[in-house]
Order: sequence, then structure tokens, then C-alpha cells
Amino acid sequence: MARGRDILRLLQRTDKHTLGGGNRLIWAPPVPLFTASAGLWDEAHYLAYPVRPLFTWTLLDGEGRGVLLRPGVRRWDPSAFSRTYAGECAGRKLTVRETLCILPSDVACCELALAFHGRGKATLHLVAWTAVEEASGEADAAFHADAIRFTRKIGAAESPPLTIGAAFGLAGKPHSYALARAGDPLPPPSWTLTPLADKFVQGRLSGTVPPPGGPAGGTLFMALHRELEVRSGEVARETLGLALGAQAEKDLREAFRGEGPCAASAAHWRNQFEGIPRFACSDEHIERYYWYRWYGLGLNTIESGGLTGVRPLLCEGPGERRAPFAASAPYRMLENRWRHDPAPARASLLGFLERQREDGALPGAIGPAPPAGEGFTHADWGSALLQLDAVHHSGQFLRQVHAGLARYAKYLDGARDPEGSGLYDVFNDAETGMEYMHRYTAVREDADTHHGGRVFRLKGVDATVYVYALKRALALFTRDLGKPGEAEILEIEADKIRNAVRSRMWNQAEEMFFDVDAGTSAQTMVKAVSCFLPYCTDIVSAEHLGGLRRHLFNTREFWTPRPVPSTPADDETFCAEPEWKGRRVARPWNGRVWPPANSQVAEAIARSAIVSGDADLRQKAAEFIRTFIRMMFFDGDAGRPNSFEHYHPSSGTPSLYRGIDDCQHSSVVDLIIRYVCGIRPARDALVVDPFPFGLVSASIDGVMVCGRRVKVEIARKRFTAWIDGKEAGSGTLGSAMAFPLV
Repeated sequence: MARGRDILRLLQRTDKHTLGGGNRLIWAPPVPLFTASAGLWDEAHYLAYPVRPLFTWTLLDGEGRGVLLRPGVRRWDPSAFSRTYAGECAGRKLTVRETLCILPSDVACCELALAFHGRGKATLHLVAWTAVEEASGEADAAFHADAIRFTRKIGAAESPPLTIGAAFGLAGKPHSYALARAGDPLPPPSWTLTPLADKFVQGRLSGTVPPPGGPAGGTLFMALHRELEVRSGEVARETLGLALGAQAEKDLREAFRGEGPCAASAAHWRNQFEGIPRFACSDEHIERYYWYRWYGLGLNTIESGGLTGVRPLLCEGPGERRAPFAASAPYRMLENRWRHDPAPARASLLGFLERQREDGALPGAIGPAPPAGEGFTHADWGSALLQLDAVHHSGQFLRQVHAGLARYAKYLDGARDPEGSGLYDVFNDAETGMEYMHRYTAVREDADTHHGGRVFRLKGVDATVYVYALKRALALFTRDLGKPGEAEILEIEADKIRNAVRSRMWNQAEEMFFDVDAGTSAQTMVKAVSCFLPYCTDIVSAEHLGGLRRHLFNTREFWTPRPVPSTPADDETFCAEPEWKGRRVARPWNGRVWPPANSQVAEAIARSAIVSGDADLRQKAAEFIRTFIRMMFFDGDAGRPNSFEHYHPSSGTPSLYRGIDDCQHSSVVDLIIRYVCGIRPARDALVVDPFPFGLVSASIDGVMVCGRRVKVEIARKRFTAWIDGKEAGSGTLGSAMAFPLV
């Protein structure tokens, strides 16, 4: 932990509700409607499939009447979401504390603590209930061994349904139960709107199960009841849970054991935070975002499931982004490489290679829902693999991925550069993950109406730079694998790409790299954030640095109050709002600030600063990364970090209308470790070189680089590095130190 801090407490807040255990089940409703109601009635996801509802609960008094509860204080941390309620029963005040969590075993649980304020005692009836919208009139549910067992058919749009087992139960033995069917659709979580309310008579549920047959459709309701005696000065407790999966009933019973599910959830999350470097910083925004980011990475991991091959599966985010997407997978490689266990970072690549197409292309997305595997997206696999290898070198892993990546490179040569120009084609706006953008309509006016297939041929700066990085990485690894002849060919091919970018994409008059229209061989002259990607590589030389300063730091173009917009402010299509041609759309790239693009821009500035030795560029890099991180906090509040898809370039307001927070499509952790802390591994060496963030103090420990433990401390303008517990050296900011690792 950071200086002994409890990370769960550090991330605690009152305005968040998302729950997950880093596996198949997650509760992160994009547009929640019932977060003030008991239980978890809003939409959850199992794998990539929406599931609604999970469960709710109701308190009845001794006469069977509902107890009105007024919601009060909310608390959230990565392990649990709690709410307090106040009410009255038998003329006395009642308080209820509800704590909700989701375990790694895919069990959603609720712990209740009830207390009276007054003398005497009272009888309350707790009814835990859930519902399933049915496609047929058959009730596939039964009460067995004190729990209700049933199956759920779930599915996403254009996906075949998935049937999963479910078990719903209480930790204490139920005193009664009931199942009832209604022809109505799923109602809000109101007890009186259900047929179950009619089944509660004389302090008990009826114990009935609907007969088979009957008309199709409607909703099946299921309830468990337990009578509670609440004494003044004491606390009555009960736990309920819903398990989903192949062994749901077993998982449910396991969840009720020991100290309870919420304690188990807290232990799980603390264990998650133990497997990463411990970081602390005098800048509260940077420190909090570091840990919040690790929470998001854990939240959006699917550890098991048996449906998707390589484990674990690292998703981009919740909701419709609950799948690994190729465009963002390299960022998850960059961040997860800093875990002590390299398996998650490696899985981000292996999952795609496992599903490589016959022609050598990699899918645009993977996951349990078949449509997620369709399409193609250009991605920077080469840079990410090179960076991963610098931290967790493994010849075995490189041999494992080499053949697939070599096939992928051949696909790109044949399908995306058939004329052998050294520049590579983008066929539609979805292939770069950058929809609704002037760079595409410049080559085909109606490009914004087609998001798949071969719509145009644009020699993209981004696509070409990604192929260049891939071939550079492959050349290096191929030589390591004892194939110098093949490596030399790859190096020649990479040189050809670099020369083509310099000669055909660079415009000397404008001092900028531009896409090339494959039909006319002319530069499009459309400025876009992707035009800065060559600065992340050795494609650029000293002659190109002026263009970075001229355009990127220009307040009339890219250097907005919250830089950098995907399309510059002086472009005719620029819009700070999420609109394209006057209509709000989901994922516009005509002016919004996108964290994945910002991650690349940060690397472009920082690399240019390092190569040129320009102190002003170092300052600009630190300024940009700091502004980038602070943008991702609600109202600048250091206690309320977020991670949305895109942001307003002036106000920094996130895309709240999308409802997709905790989106893991950038590399903030990697930027913090490499530039705030200055830890930059290279082959057989470690460079320590913190950038000037103006920190009073910062420290990071437990950074594992090729089996060596690295620690760095920063005190104003000085820093000290340790390797394997021994002080390796100290210096002032701006003076890099290099240490051998072999």
C-alpha cells in the first residue's frame, strides 16, 4: 500500500455505485434509475450480456404492511456500495444499513443491519425478491435446499441467447417462500406492484409455485422471507445473495461463510492492490488517479468463464464496451505490464492472436458475444509488445506470439499496401476507432454514413506508424530468436516505411504529417490528432520538431484549455460538443478530447523532449500529463476521479450522456510510472529520469523490471533510485541515470 495507506479508504466516495469482482458479473448501469432503491434492480452485465434485475428486498411490519424507508447516506469504495435508510415501525425509529458487493465468484450480495431506537422489541418481516422476464410460459424455477434455483436466458443484440444457472438465497434459513407469474412486464422495485404481495398472508409467503403451461411472456417473480425480531439496543443482521453461473448454488453458499461476503470482497480488492507498485505523491490528483486506474483495470477484467479461451479477458469498459477492443488493447498491455504478474498484459495480445483470421488479420474485438469478434481495427501492437518485453522479458512468450504477429504483418503488406508504397490503408472510420472525422470525409464525402467494409482507401498516418512499430519490434525479436536473415528483411521493410512517411506524408510548408488519399496520391491536408503519431517513434528527426511546436502548442489549433482535441479548433468541422453535423452522436472525433489520443500525444511530447534534450519540451510534457489527469475528475474534485470515453476541450466535461465511466482505453498508469516517477526500462538497462512535475515529494516501490525490484523517491528537484534494496544513485531532475539490469 502507498505508505501504508488503505487504498479502499483512499478511493472512498459518496457519488459512485459501480460493483464488480473482476469476473463475469458487473453492476455498472449506464443510466441508473433505481440507485436510491434497495438492492440492485438496475441493469447488470454477465460477460457482455445485459441482465436485469439482480434483486431487491422489502421490510414488512408485523401486520404485513410495507415499512417506508427514506434513503440517507451513501458510501462507495471498490469493494462495496452501502446505503443507510431511516423509517418507523411500531411507533419507533428504525435505521437500516445496506451493504452491497459482487464477489469474484459472480455472487451479488447484500448485508443488512437493522436497529431500533427506543424500548422493547418489534417483529419485522424481511422479503428478498427477484424477477425474470420470460420468453415462454414455462417456469424454470424451484425451491430447493433453502434457496430458489432457476435458469436465466440472457443475450445481447444480434447475439444468440446464453442460458446460465442462478441461485437466490438468504444466509439464514427462510421461514417461507413463493413464486408467482404475471403477464405484465418487469415493474420498478416496488413490492405492491408484484403478485408476491398477495402471497404474503398471516406473516408467511404461500409456498406456491406456478403450474407449467399458460400463455407465453410475462414475468416470473421469486421471493424468500425471514422473520426478524429486533430488540432495542441490538442489531439484527441478515445477508442475501444471487449467484450466476454453472455452480451457482455452491457459490452462493460459499459466499455466506466466514466473515461474510463484504469482508471477502474487501480482502479480494486489497489483494488486487498488493500485486502492483506502491505509489504515493504530494499531488493528490496524480496519486488518487494512479490507484483509481488500477481499480478500473481490475473491475473490467474477466478472470474465468470457459467461453472465451485465453485468460484473463481484459475489457475496455462497462456496458457496450464490455469486451477487449483491438484499438485499446495495447494500452492495457502498457498499464498491466507494471503488475508483478505479467499474465494480464500478455493476455491482451494472446486473446487476439487466438482468434486470428485465416488471412492473418486480427479481429477488431473479441469476447463472448459473437458480434464483438467482427471487423478489423488498426492497433499499435508492436510498441506495446516492445514495452512489455522491457519489463517482463520472456523468450518463451516471444516465441509464442512471433508467428501470429508475422502473419499479421504479411496481411497488412498484402491487403493494406498492395502497391508496396510503404504507406498503409484505412478502409472505413471504424478501423481506427475514430468515427466522425474530417480526415475521412476529405476523401469521400459520405464516409460518415458507412462504418464498415471498404468505403475508401486512405493511407493513414496512424495505420502506417503502427505497421512501422510492428516491424521494428518483429525485427528485434526475430533476431533474438536466431533468425538474422528474416530480421534483416524486416529492418529493410521498416526503413522503407520510415522513408515513405518522411517523403510522402510530411509537408514541409505546413510542417505536419498528413494522411494520403490512395486514389490521388495527394496529401489530404486535414489536421488531426493522429498526425502527431510519428513523434512517438524515430521516424521524426530534428527537422520535424518545429512542426510539433507550431501546431500542437498552438491555442488556435490543438492547445485548448483541456488539450488536445481530436480535430483542431481551426478545422471547419470542429465542434467542442459531442455533435457531428448538428446531431449528437456516441463517439465523435471532430473536436472532443479522447484519453487514448492524449496518451499518444503525451508520449510524442515526452519522447521529443528526451531525444532533443529540450528542457522546455520536458516542461510541456509534464504540464500536459498533469492537465490530462486533472481533466478526469468531476469539477476538479480530487476525491472524484472518472474515466469516460471523451471530454469537452474547454470545460473538460465528460461524455456523461453515454453513461460509460471506468473506460480503460488509455495508458495513464504507464505515463505516471515512466514520466512522473521516471522509470523507463530499455533492453538490458534501466533509465531513471523523472520529469519536472513540481512535486514536493513522490515515491514508488515494488516496480519489478526483469526480475529486479526498483524504488524511486523524489524530493522537490532531487531523486534517488534503489535496485533490489540497495541505493543505486541520486541526481537532480533533468539528469537521467542509467543502470544495467544484467
